[in-house]
Amino acid sequence: MERSTKTAPPKDGRSTGIRGGRLGRTIVSLVVMIALGFVLTLLNVFTSRRDVALATGPKGEAQRAWLVAAADRPDLAQFFKKLSHEDRVAMAQAVGRYDDAPLAKLAGTLLADFDADARAALVKALKEIVVAHPEAVADQLKNKGSFQTLGVSDALRTQGGRVLPAVVTMLANGDARPAAVAYLVQAGQASVAPLLPELADENRDVRLAAADALGQLRAREAVAPLLKKLDAAPPEDRAPYLAALAAIGDPSTEGLMTSVLGDTARPLVERTPAALGLGRIGGAAAAQALWPFASSDDPGLSSAAVAALGVVGSPALVDRAAPPLLRLRVASLIDGPEADNAIRQGLRTPATVLAAIEAAKDRPSLLPDLAALLPGGRADGGLAAALVAALSATSEGKTRLVVYRGDPTYAGFIERVENANL
Repeated sequence: MERSTKTAPPKDGRSTGIRGGRLGRTIVSLVVMIALGFVLTLLNVFTSRRDVALATGPKGEAQRAWLVAAADRPDLAQFFKKLSHEDRVAMAQAVGRYDDAPLAKLAGTLLADFDADARAALVKALKEIVVAHPEAVADQLKNKGSFQTLGVSDALRTQGGRVLPAVVTMLANGDARPAAVAYLVQAGQASVAPLLPELADENRDVRLAAADALGQLRAREAVAPLLKKLDAAPPEDRAPYLAALAAIGDPSTEGLMTSVLGDTARPLVERTPAALGLGRIGGAAAAQALWPFASSDDPGLSSAAVAALGVVGSPALVDRAAPPLLRLRVASLIDGPEADNAIRQGLRTPATVLAAIEAAKDRPSLLPDLAALLPGGRADGGLAAALVAALSATSEGKTRLVVYRGDPTYAGFIERVENANL
């Protein structure tokens, strides 16, 4: 009798083949994963509720510890953003209950939020923290957001000069450096003393940042050390030191600025600040040194010289030998009767009248001179258009144009200017 080779089915009726085994294991894995996900979800909900309760609840050591730890949370900003408005304000107010240094970082991070009420509470908290930890608050100048920079600076200002050394140390931090320089410049003369030693710092970026700040402060105390740094500086650092000296505009540097400006071997990046330095120094001698370069073929050098002559002011207009159009460019940058007279002379000269009309904008004393040219504009469309544009810049000038609204030459130009201002 033949022996059967068929496998008897299992007694429970289930297949024990490869497919059946894999399917079972897959189902079991899915069940486990779903259960685990459910547990994690419940845990996350519980943790989230606990965190919100701690962040917004009553004062206590548990809240303090949570806030201090939260300063280093990578999801801090997102956590704060998901809170309701009321909870954001409550958490911000809670920060102000404590003066732990890490809370400066927490507040600095959260100041990027768009909730104005919460930001106000965070700034108030920083004003409390900065009393004990000026360095920690100054460190938050590294945050790039405008809300953050404004809030941190506001808190620092409440402590006056005592925070300046802490802000100066932030010159070594590349992220904080621009905001630190801006803060120190805004603080004024009090920043000069803590900044001067930084010119000798081992860090090149710190030295140059200090030079920049001292230049913006126009600190004459910095002239001597800046000159020493300039003498010893490698070529790539000469321009920043020259720019700082030029910004100060001390008369003792007039010879240096004149020499650098006139040295054609020097790069433009050095000659340009030298021109501006002469403008800051001012006076007839500086103007005389600048005028030859106002007509330079190099647009950058020419623009710098013209701008510098504008800073010199009225003494720059004493030289009547300057090219008429160039003289008008300079006069347009200067206020006062000398400049008005130079422009008035240009209005009387056909070759310069259009440039003079442009320069005469927003100069009340020249309104009669502009109005006197209106009849002649009927024969010259370009002159008419320029006069309408100049007179329309002020309410008094517009009054002068009223009688010309029906004039066929002027009506279209007046209407075009009015439509452009709508």
